[in-house]
Amino acid sequence: MGPAAILAPLREFFLLEAPRRLLAETTPEQQRRVAELRQAGKERLSAGRGAASVVAGSLLLREAVVLLACARAVARDASLDDEGLAELDASREVPDLGPDPVDGRPGDTARVREALSSRDPLYFDRLDPASRLRLQRALDRAAVALRRRVEARSLAHLRAQRWGRVAALGVVLLYALWLGVRHRVMPVNLALGKPVRVSSYRVNPPDGHELVDGRPGFTYAVQTNTEDSPHVVIDLLGDHAIGRIAVTNRADGWWDDCLPLVVELSRDDKTYTELARRESHFGFETPWVIEASGRMARYVRVRVARRSYLALGRVEIFGARP
Repeated sequence: MGPAAILAPLREFFLLEAPRRLLAETTPEQQRRVAELRQAGKERLSAGRGAASVVAGSLLLREAVVLLACARAVARDASLDDEGLAELDASREVPDLGPDPVDGRPGDTARVREALSSRDPLYFDRLDPASRLRLQRALDRAAVALRRRVEARSLAHLRAQRWGRVAALGVVLLYALWLGVRHRVMPVNLALGKPVRVSSYRVNPPDGHELVDGRPGFTYAVQTNTEDSPHVVIDLLGDHAIGRIAVTNRADGWWDDCLPLVVELSRDDKTYTELARRESHFGFETPWVIEASGRMARYVRVRVARRSYLALGRVEIFGARP
């Protein structure tokens, strides 16, 4: 299948050229009669589906098929008057319905055409219950198929629908473009799921991985023993240009116990350089955000610069996507 064969249905879906050509070739009076017949067919279809008995429902559905067949015929031929429609062989307008969706047996199209052609007023009454029920389903399918083949939209409606579909396509393309740009240039949380090394554990679990799982938690993600310079080290598993770091305090109180807090960077896990120091209060709702301005690092260490313990809720390290 060539590109033209693939693009043709898409072009038709968005530009609606076929129905526009059809409507351009019909007169306003012709369009009015088609809409009138189609609406009458829709009403019979709805009533037939809600009928209390199969026979009554089938009669209404047969009438729906006839009306929709007339609408289809008038759409093709403006000269058809009421007398011409009365002589119309509606069975010729019924499309191929395919096999019955319930039992899969073929022959539904022939059943519908036979029911339309019959002049027996007791045609449905003479059928056995199973055949009557199957024919009712087939008439319903025929009415739906014909309704879909009768163009009821106006040129103004088609123009609005066309522009609506084109605008929707534009929105989708812009969104896809934004996703592509975002995927390449928007900063990501480099710390997400990376290894965490903790100087000691007062409570284990949590074991420190909660610090970089992306969730804020309800208490803290790590807590060390009281010791000299308690710390955590996050290994980014490679050198990265770091844009900013966000440190979220514990959520359950005692927010200033870990001050002064120092964030340090390293590329070899031996020599660390101080990036920022915090000596003033920050809480769970107001993270400490540090601009790193593209500094290269593999390891990020968060350390208390005195003898104390370290308890934090979350650490996020943002940078360009690897």
